[in-house]
Amino acid sequence: MNTHELRFPSIQSADHKLMLGVSLIYWILSSLVLCVLVPRVSLDRLFPFFFYLVFIFLAVIVSVYYFERFSSERIFRSSPIRLMIITACAGLFVAILLEAGTVIGTPGANVFSIACWSKRRLVAFVPIGYILASGVMCLFAREKHRIHTGHQLRPRRAVVCRTCRDIALSVLLSLAISIMIYFLSNISFFAVFGIVTCVLVSAYVIFIKYKEPSLALENVFAAIALLFGIYLCVVLPITSGIAWDDQIHFKNASDISYVLNAKLTPTEEYFSNLAYSRAAGEDVLSISDWGNEAPEKFEQELNSSYEAERSKGTVSYNGSGVSVLSMSAIGYIPSAVGLWFGRLLHVPFSMLIVLGRLGNLLAYTVLFYFAIKIAPTKKTLFFVVGIMPGNIFLASNYSYDPWITSLVACGVAILMREMWGEGLHVSKRWIVLSLVLMTAGIMVKAVYCPVLGLYFLMPKKKFDTNRQRWLYYAVVIAIGILLLSSFSVPFLSSGGEGTTDSRGGSSVNATEQFGFILSNPMRYFEILFRFLFVDYFNPWRADYILNFAYLGRLGWDYSSWIMPLVFNLLPLLLLCFSGLIEGNENSEKSAGFLPSLWSFFTFVLSFALFASALYIGFTPVGYFTINGCQGRYLIPWLIPLIVFGFNSKFFSKAFRKMSVNWSSLFLIISTTILAATIVTLVTVKFI
Repeated sequence: MNTHELRFPSIQSADHKLMLGVSLIYWILSSLVLCVLVPRVSLDRLFPFFFYLVFIFLAVIVSVYYFERFSSERIFRSSPIRLMIITACAGLFVAILLEAGTVIGTPGANVFSIACWSKRRLVAFVPIGYILASGVMCLFAREKHRIHTGHQLRPRRAVVCRTCRDIALSVLLSLAISIMIYFLSNISFFAVFGIVTCVLVSAYVIFIKYKEPSLALENVFAAIALLFGIYLCVVLPITSGIAWDDQIHFKNASDISYVLNAKLTPTEEYFSNLAYSRAAGEDVLSISDWGNEAPEKFEQELNSSYEAERSKGTVSYNGSGVSVLSMSAIGYIPSAVGLWFGRLLHVPFSMLIVLGRLGNLLAYTVLFYFAIKIAPTKKTLFFVVGIMPGNIFLASNYSYDPWITSLVACGVAILMREMWGEGLHVSKRWIVLSLVLMTAGIMVKAVYCPVLGLYFLMPKKKFDTNRQRWLYYAVVIAIGILLLSSFSVPFLSSGGEGTTDSRGGSSVNATEQFGFILSNPMRYFEILFRFLFVDYFNPWRADYILNFAYLGRLGWDYSSWIMPLVFNLLPLLLLCFSGLIEGNENSEKSAGFLPSLWSFFTFVLSFALFASALYIGFTPVGYFTINGCQGRYLIPWLIPLIVFGFNSKFFSKAFRKMSVNWSSLFLIISTTILAATIVTLVTVKFI
């Protein structure tokens, strides 16, 4: 389906009074709830709660919109109010099921005991249930409409059978190759079979894409990302300290999976502290132990202890009940869903960890799938960034970075659709969706809020009136101010207390550091400028593309000066080049010096905020540089920066006239880099 076909339907004769009435009732009730919470909840908890209220409101309004459409088009022979009541009842039923599933998965809890049920959590599940019920209703209506109009999908059996046959042959071939490698080396057969299967099936998918250009690029991406991602989820040892701060992310995801009042077993707490124990020199599973029987034995011990604790109902941690009211909580939803299902099914602890990883990977893949599908041009750039080794690695572990990257990619893709698509005017619904996705991603790390500045690149001709254009600007500015306030206001109101990160060392003091900046503004500007433009933005040091955190990065053990060029600069040039050569007529009309300059300005502003936050909370007072600003923080900015900052009329026109299939070349190179990185850093080294 082409991107211009992805349009929201319009209501020809809908009664918008229902929308206004629902909006009025919703915000009156929300205001009453906020009045009750204000004196009881700290300021930093109110910001995410307000964002949740806005997200739920938009979901409710969208459901009402579609209920009106279903009624006006006779898809359902019911009034919109009746459809709302039916959906609300279904949502309440779903909320009860979700609470029952949470109780079933809670150690020592009995689903038939009312005392084990949480009223507050049940209330929190009600809007989730309503949103899920509304989604099912919309999908059902869509299929019903297709059947009535004769547009039901008919799978092409010949193509499906041929694809299944070829994939089966690829698996058999990988089995034969793996057996040969297994007998010639001491590498695990399972690890070899998995990576060979990933490589062969990916090669087959890329070959089909080359032979049949009609095959959607997003389908190719989903196949490759899931193949290598699932491989990493399963093959990586059951331990923490693999990805950056994965022990913290696991603990937070476990907490969020209960929504409120989390109850963790001693094994779960022990797992979340493994990285700290290893750093303290305790005798726990380390990277040097991989490749022998230690990981398997350690996994069995964790499974045994977890099963014993579950059966006895042993709990060593009771959540505070307010963890969901944090700006970063939304970033743990994918992993939390995987952990929730794992507890519901009472799987072994090792499988529980894998399901949490898979939840993260699936959310990342789905979001990038739709980003590639929606983007009107530069789809190859989205593909290359999507299967970047660092991204696939983080998506296959406990981290909220993939959530930020994929949501920002989706938001940018929709923005591109409105700017460079075939529509003559801005679609309010699509722009709202773009802002919602972008906000959901930025909420996790609000210092990315300058990316909203890219919305000001929207051409003036896309607006029907000046009033519409200024309203658009006002909404974007308001969201940016709200996001910026979400981390600056709590800091200023507390005088910096509570923002000091002890991991930065004993010399870190946020209050004193803030005072140092205010009393020495020029000195701090010099520190910030030198850090950003000499160290952080230096492409020679762009090691985040092929970086697998504590497993190492491709080329890290080479001392030759040429290695940074090969393993840092060339992958970065591949990304930039993929964005330069692709474009359409509309994107070429928007290309120019000023849009590129504005893109780079918002990029630099974002990381000036990022570096300043780390200088205040993570760096010793008055230090000559900034600590803790890792290269991976640049990853969410890769797509927006390259899309708008490297948008070239000259290059895109020149390459559009060529008959060479450049897209396939980028697919082959980027997939080869991904496979080589996994083989070098995981399959051969640690398995």
